[in-house]
Amino acid sequence: MKTSRREFLMAAGMAGAIAAAWQQNFQGAAASPQQEPSLPPEATQGPWRNLRAVREKKVIDFHCHIWETATQSESRLGTGLLHEEGHMVDFSEQMLASMDKHGIAVAALSPVFVGYERYFNSKWKQTPKRFVMMAGVQEIEPRPSIPQAAEILRKQFQQGARGIGEGGLPGYGDDPKSLKPVIDVVKEFDVPVLNHTGWSALQTSGNLNYSAAWRGAERFGILAAHYPDVKLVIGHIGGRFDFLDGYEMLRVAFTFDNVLVETSKSTPRIITEAVRGLGAERVIFGSDWNRPEVKAYGPKHFRDVYQHWYNLNQIALADITEDERDMILYKNAQRLLKMSN
Repeated sequence: MKTSRREFLMAAGMAGAIAAAWQQNFQGAAASPQQEPSLPPEATQGPWRNLRAVREKKVIDFHCHIWETATQSESRLGTGLLHEEGHMVDFSEQMLASMDKHGIAVAALSPVFVGYERYFNSKWKQTPKRFVMMAGVQEIEPRPSIPQAAEILRKQFQQGARGIGEGGLPGYGDDPKSLKPVIDVVKEFDVPVLNHTGWSALQTSGNLNYSAAWRGAERFGILAAHYPDVKLVIGHIGGRFDFLDGYEMLRVAFTFDNVLVETSKSTPRIITEAVRGLGAERVIFGSDWNRPEVKAYGPKHFRDVYQHWYNLNQIALADITEDERDMILYKNAQRLLKMSN
């Protein structure tokens, strides 16, 4: 890897890095699509457009959602109320349009905010070759016991779910040993388990709780230590706060051989470090896409982190090779999700 470029990425802000990438990579390239006035230039003219996997329409999005609130609030508490009131809509069609625009062949859907059964019967089934389902029990009321959750997950895997999606494990408090019935089913079907990590405005919108980054890292590490033969995936690699949350989660991934990382909301700095420390074969692309427009709440400079263009730009700007990008963008997901070429 070129040290000079790594130093540049470390020193430059995200906007400056993207601007430099346009000038370097797109002079003389095919004409860019017209800039949409509501989006920043990097959304339509960013370096993501030159990714080989995007041009060949091979990208697999390992982490996304299609059910969200019909409208947004500009406040955290207002957003929480919208979720509690259940004003949810199916954004399958908008998701598919974004996939087509960004060279994404297949998306793996994690059921969040509405349950697995509702996800399973959503509009995405009109184009079944473009989507796969992930399993989950988090939206079931009353909450199932862990043995009950294990049987529910078994049925979901039998229906074709390819892994446990974000937040899909049942609650287990501070005792990961109690998850054994669920983990036994996971091992039986040999599927990955995706876990949320890091801070997000969406995560905290429905309550007043707060948890420091190191607590999530410690909790994930304890789970990985208890189940060393299960493929556990760190969602977001800690998220947009790379200097603290991202490095906390990398430390966990560097500790356990059974841990992989997923890149949604992450940064070029953390993605580069993950490839250097883990190898590209343990890094997976995801977007956390959940609605067509950027968020109306949370830190103003973080509101676009759920968009496909944002997350593809992070891969394009990481100091890695194009072959490594191909592994991250689709080859590793093909292997984990047992998809044919």
